[in-house]
Amino acid sequence: MYNSRMIIVIIAGGQGTRLWPLSKPEHPKHLLSLINDDSLLQNTINRVKSLTESIFIIPEESHADKVQQQLPEFANKLLIEPARRGTANCILYALAKLKNKFSSDEVVVFLHADHHIGDIRSFKKAVDSAVKASDNLNKITLIGVAPDYPATGFGYIKSGEEIDSQNGVPVLKVEEFVEKPDEKTARKYLKSHQYLWNVGLFAGSIKTFEREIKKNNATMWERYNLLLKDKYDEYLNFPNEPIDTALIEKIDDLAVVPGKFDWADIGSFKDLYEILRNGESNVHRGGVYDVDSKGSIVLADKKPIITIGLEKMIVIDTPEGILVCPLDKCQLIKEGVEKLNSITNR
Repeated sequence: MYNSRMIIVIIAGGQGTRLWPLSKPEHPKHLLSLINDDSLLQNTINRVKSLTESIFIIPEESHADKVQQQLPEFANKLLIEPARRGTANCILYALAKLKNKFSSDEVVVFLHADHHIGDIRSFKKAVDSAVKASDNLNKITLIGVAPDYPATGFGYIKSGEEIDSQNGVPVLKVEEFVEKPDEKTARKYLKSHQYLWNVGLFAGSIKTFEREIKKNNATMWERYNLLLKDKYDEYLNFPNEPIDTALIEKIDDLAVVPGKFDWADIGSFKDLYEILRNGESNVHRGGVYDVDSKGSIVLADKKPIITIGLEKMIVIDTPEGILVCPLDKCQLIKEGVEKLNSITNR
């Protein structure tokens, strides 16, 4: 599956505030060892290193040194983002840097450093298929994930007719994007087998990205040309925006490869609990001494933690702080962090 014309760019600029106090802006979640002894970023590298030797990482400046400590062999393959300005500008920044290094015909795959994927073989097959399809069709080609439950927290891609086939995998036309549906609608999507989770993975040649940016977003095109002229000091003035709404959802001619692999972006402690519990009711790490609890995740640092009768709770102890939260309210952690920051930043 090795492809000398494939370039992989791993976006590693997130903050991960929903995993506070484990994750912080200066030490975001992709640098944490949440699943095994390696960090999420190291796991991402391990998944793709057999696909191509052209692998780049784009970290934000504040934690680039920590990325280099974890992956010293990638010291010369860091595209250091001057500041967090959303995935739209992060991708512009990477394309401008790569334009000086590679032919515009070579295909760039954008992946995320904080995703968890178990079926690595199927994932690599989907990436290789997306690269070949993009090269063959001259289209930006997405990788969608076949849903296995009626998720309401993800955007969906409605797929259409088959327009290509690579590695025995169908390549489908993208009909439309649908933002987070209600549960009833999500159940219809699951039954139809026509919808895929939009997980923000896609491939396209440098010239294909340039064509679509120029056609669909004039302000992005202007920013891209500033970066091509090495005016990186302008980057701090760019608006913070995601690539999905800034570009991808505006393109009327996209392809998508249906991925058959399991996937999670570990966006919350609830996600982490589901990945780690391995059929058990509770997830415990460190010195946790539990009596009669269920459905809870408890992570201890250096001090022992005794838990009694917890039900669907999160307890996290770190030197930076302590979190106690019902599992079903973990989406409010970001709000709590904002309150903390509003006091500490005075």
